[in-house]
Amino acid sequence: MQLSSVQALKEELLSVPRSLVASVSESRSFRVFSARRETAARTIEGIALGVTKNGRDYKLAVRQQETGRLVSTMTEAIREHAKGEVDVRFIGKLAKLAGETSPAFYQAKRRPLRIGSSISDIQTGFISAGTLGCFVARRQSPHYLGMLTNNHVIANENGNAVGSPVVQQGTLDGGKKSTGLVGELGKFISLRASGVNFVDAAIGDLYDDVDFDPRRIGNLGNLTGQADVMTLPRLSTVYKVGRTTGQTKGRITAFDLDNVLVEYDLGDLRFDNQIEIEGTGNKAFSDAGDSGSLIVDDQLRAIGLLFAGGDEGGSNKKGLTYANPIEKVLDALKVDLEL
Repeated sequence: MQLSSVQALKEELLSVPRSLVASVSESRSFRVFSARRETAARTIEGIALGVTKNGRDYKLAVRQQETGRLVSTMTEAIREHAKGEVDVRFIGKLAKLAGETSPAFYQAKRRPLRIGSSISDIQTGFISAGTLGCFVARRQSPHYLGMLTNNHVIANENGNAVGSPVVQQGTLDGGKKSTGLVGELGKFISLRASGVNFVDAAIGDLYDDVDFDPRRIGNLGNLTGQADVMTLPRLSTVYKVGRTTGQTKGRITAFDLDNVLVEYDLGDLRFDNQIEIEGTGNKAFSDAGDSGSLIVDDQLRAIGLLFAGGDEGGSNKKGLTYANPIEKVLDALKVDLEL
């Protein structure tokens, strides 16, 4: 199918159209589903829908996050409605990827600050670490620089006040306010427990006396800029550098994914317009602690901000990673990449 046709089909299915209801009208489980979701806002429980590449054409990406009769019934109805032009995968439960594992370079104290380094907020009685994605400048104040990462890495899922301390390395890796303070929470996009989220993003305002390298990405080279969202359908190879798994290589397996449910302390939050990535070879693309990593294409242009993942799915059985499109992130925060 053409890209526009798949996107239109996805929107139709997310609306749970009458034609789809009719196609499986004999299924009691679907009737229950239909009645239960009649008043809900555009969602199919347990299934995310997006777009995946199929040679020169495209297919509907169907991502099952739950098992059971209801999801199976819905998947078969979707397959029939799409005339078989689907790529079905079970991806299981997804969760935010700030967390608890350990390559050592990115977990150490880094001055100048580096893309991919360990970073976190400071919470009494709680230690954590995520990843410093890259450096950004506020559009209204270009001289005012910040560290881009996730809300759940330095804003504690909306729980921290603007001005709260940010340390490098993260507290899980030994960071302390007395020795690791590099900035403070400057801005975050609130996560919504109900409704739709598009980004999990925050910036830590960088203190003037902290040295940093705004461009170097592992041993890949220097960040060159931002890729246009229209390039996503044509991309194959992508990279990231993160606190836990360091530098990894992957490929985009789906984009424009809607109804992706991710487990947070706030609950299971819905995200739309997301990017799905799997690792190449026998490695996972990410793991807990890689939240906030910047994802780049083979020209080292920023394409996404990593925020979640799971340990199921992927052709190598190492799980899948999910990212916000970088254009959405930068526009939401009203910042640009600092190069």
